[in-house]
Amino acid sequence: MPSPPIPRLPLLPTELKSLIFAHLSSKSLLALSSTCRDLHAVALPLAYAHVTLMWDDSPSQRANAPRLNLFLRTLIGNPHVARAIKRLDLRAKQCMYSDDDGRFLVTIPGLEACAPSAAELTSFHAAIHDLGMQGVPNWDEDSEDPRGAFFLMLVLILAHCSRLEELEMSVVFVAPNTWHEWFEDLVYFSIHNGGQAQWMSNLKKFTLRCDTSAENEAKRPGFMQIDKRPLWAFYLPAVEEVVLEHFEDPVSSDEMLRHEESPEAEDWRVHWWPWACQPMCTYPPKTYPHSSTLAPSCSYLTTLRLKRCSAEARTLELLLRYTPVLKVLELDLFRHPYENEFDLNVLRQALGHVAQTLERLTVRYEVFPETEYGEIVSDMVRVTTGRLCPLTPFAQLTDLEISLHTLFGSDDSLNNTFFPLAAVLPPKLQELVVTDDLYGFSDWQQYFEDGDAMAMFRRYLEGGGDGEGEWRVATPELRRFVYDLRERGEYSVRYWDREERREELMAMCKGQGLEGEVLWSY
Repeated sequence: MPSPPIPRLPLLPTELKSLIFAHLSSKSLLALSSTCRDLHAVALPLAYAHVTLMWDDSPSQRANAPRLNLFLRTLIGNPHVARAIKRLDLRAKQCMYSDDDGRFLVTIPGLEACAPSAAELTSFHAAIHDLGMQGVPNWDEDSEDPRGAFFLMLVLILAHCSRLEELEMSVVFVAPNTWHEWFEDLVYFSIHNGGQAQWMSNLKKFTLRCDTSAENEAKRPGFMQIDKRPLWAFYLPAVEEVVLEHFEDPVSSDEMLRHEESPEAEDWRVHWWPWACQPMCTYPPKTYPHSSTLAPSCSYLTTLRLKRCSAEARTLELLLRYTPVLKVLELDLFRHPYENEFDLNVLRQALGHVAQTLERLTVRYEVFPETEYGEIVSDMVRVTTGRLCPLTPFAQLTDLEISLHTLFGSDDSLNNTFFPLAAVLPPKLQELVVTDDLYGFSDWQQYFEDGDAMAMFRRYLEGGGDGEGEWRVATPELRRFVYDLRERGEYSVRYWDREERREELMAMCKGQGLEGEVLWSY
């Protein structure tokens, strides 16, 4: 019997064609879209579903900078293409540097090459009016300057992406010396004048990227001084996940402390948010309306990841009091050795705002190696104050990644008093990852390290020698225990570098029916 004829590709159901095309490159999808109407309808949306624009200032790549004027012209002339964009990535590489005076600067290659023609400017100005944006300062008058035109085009590109679900942009595009506050203006205008503008109505994830590949001052904590610009992401009405790869204190520690201790502290905590602020770099100055909604509601924000976070604990407290449904929190604390000690008590107070909703918590801690002064950062004292534990009030917390040093703080080490792990961990814990952050720092006098750490683990996993670990009562849902020694395990003093010690800990876990792992890379 002859085989049945294979149906022609254009005649296949749309769902099947989408599955077939899903793994094709954008170039292949664009080629398919030009073959016939049936394939065009399926291939074109897939080709533009994820758009990445990369600005690379390395000498060999400068000429390849995106032509924003051509891309924007395509979106204006083809609304169906703009509607197809679900994810937009605005990336920058090798674009951050510092001058001879140590000031943070950015450069964006290709500004002159993508400068719009007179006809394109006319079209873009018409688009501003069509979108009802003509009242925003600077968007019309500065468009003839190449830098002003560049950010005007970014505004219009975002405004035309009416079904955008994910937005990723480099910190370069919100640096204080770029062009006014284009992103802040766009968010503010969209909410204030249009309720939920189309470009942000479906936006579920916002990511602020930070390229640290270049060897320059931009790697230092708090160096960029981008003020409150990242905070505008919290005003996106439908956002569920915010990832900030660089986050620093929007105001100085002294100013924050002065306000926190004033009689108007509660009112200041609301006006701390950028909706109530008058940005320094906007000309002419604009005053934001005073209303009961100065702080964001974050009604859908369930995931917050703060990387390279040099902010004080008070700043984190101001953030978390407005995240009522947060489930996942990742804090990658990145501190300068000469800053004030980080207050773990205040951080515990901040976490209290999400104690009943948080399911996954990661707290990492790194001290910036200030080699310029020849200091060994582990010799620094008063790195932290207070303690983060106990975490027993966190009723929903199932996944925890933290170091013993951060969990217990250094005060207990100085006083030679300790709590057992079973007394401080959340009751529904399923996975515990203990990291080696601050391993070898003098503040902790080697407590929570080597044999002392093993003694704590043994008591938690096996108990007082009867084989019944304290975890069975304190955290009965525990399934996995990991000891991660890949960052500072080299500071172990002839202990964890011995394979039999690592195997002993894994054997404890196995004996309790748990999945155990010791991560070691030396």
